[in-house]
Amino acid sequence: MGTPNENSTAGRIRAVIENSPSMSAAQVADALGVSRQRVHQVCIAAGIKLPRSERRRPEPRIACAAGVPISHTVAGAIAETIVVADLLARGCKPYTPVVRQRSHDIIAVTPSGAVVTIEVRSARRDGGSLPTPRTRSDKSQHYALVAAGEPVIYRPPLP
Repeated sequence: MGTPNENSTAGRIRAVIENSPSMSAAQVADALGVSRQRVHQVCIAAGIKLPRSERRRPEPRIACAAGVPISHTVAGAIAETIVVADLLARGCKPYTPVVRQRSHDIIAVTPSGAVVTIEVRSARRDGGSLPTPRTRSDKSQHYALVAAGEPVIYRPPLP
């Protein structure tokens, strides 16, 4: 059996849940002035079941033609496949790394023999132009921006 403090916290949690049964652990914690982790600890010890909140994920930027929702992982794989097909059409030889230790999604050899590293990003045209990706310290030489229904845009342009 828990200490009196745990029992009183458990009782307060039960009261909050009875009044608002759809509250998440974070909302219960805010209402009681304790941490979310403490709410979980007390609920586990007292056998209280909290409702799971549904996380809202943004819609993938690449949509399936059949209207079926796709995950972000699948959308990323589709974008990379589109870039590989575009590079092949340009006469490049694209390669995908087995281990991704850097931000390089594709390594390609251009028709002139230059080796370039490319990071693929799915993009959405909001108004006029496509957004410029933020840079990182381990960035690739080029970004390939893939927007639905548009040709692949390379920033900076490929040699």
